[in-house]
Amino acid sequence: KLTVPFAYSIMERSHPVEMAEFSKEFTDNFKDVLSMMDYFTVNIYPFLSAGIKGVPLESLSDPSMPFLSAQLAALRVAVGKLLPNVSLPVAIGETGWPSCGAARFKPYSFATLDNSLTYLKSVAQWIESANSDGAIIAGNIFTAFDEDTKGTRPIEHHYGILAADGSVKTRYTCVSNATDPESEWLEMDYPECENDLNWMVENFDDTRLVEKFAGRGIDGSLCS
Repeated sequence: KLTVPFAYSIMERSHPVEMAEFSKEFTDNFKDVLSMMDYFTVNIYPFLSAGIKGVPLESLSDPSMPFLSAQLAALRVAVGKLLPNVSLPVAIGETGWPSCGAARFKPYSFATLDNSLTYLKSVAQWIESANSDGAIIAGNIFTAFDEDTKGTRPIEHHYGILAADGSVKTRYTCVSNATDPESEWLEMDYPECENDLNWMVENFDDTRLVEKFAGRGIDGSLCS
């Protein structure tokens, strides 16, 4: 059967659900593709909404998956607007929650082992239970192992259920300023790090940064 995985970012609007619609770019480029697909596959990460005002953290990881269910309902509304006479099933291509990753701002400050385990257990049970009937036809957890070389941000390395070497994760598997209060020096010493390009350029060769980042489990490219 034919499907194509799309990121949930193709949604122009997802709230309220009944007003959901795809972005114009997606509609212009992929409307014809949708009509050829047997089912719609979406890579969807409620984690990315962690910390948003008005979105309780519990709604993202509750066993009933209320936030994820609403996102999927919005997706089906958007599909229905493009293909009103077609019933296109939906599958989750990827979903997950990182357990670590150096970053100060939301949602990255919610990348902790406890939050990751809670979400992964809840979403796995939801996918396999009758609660997901009518919402999806299948779902996949991303991913089995941490990947040390994946992506450009440290947080991309830590979506695994297990550590990169196959071991069970512990709070010591990865330490960042999101997981360890003792690493909060990064915020205090360099408050403009993530937002100020000039700061990044001026401090690119600062040896003090090398010393502070070295061996701390925090990537010095955080400001890139």
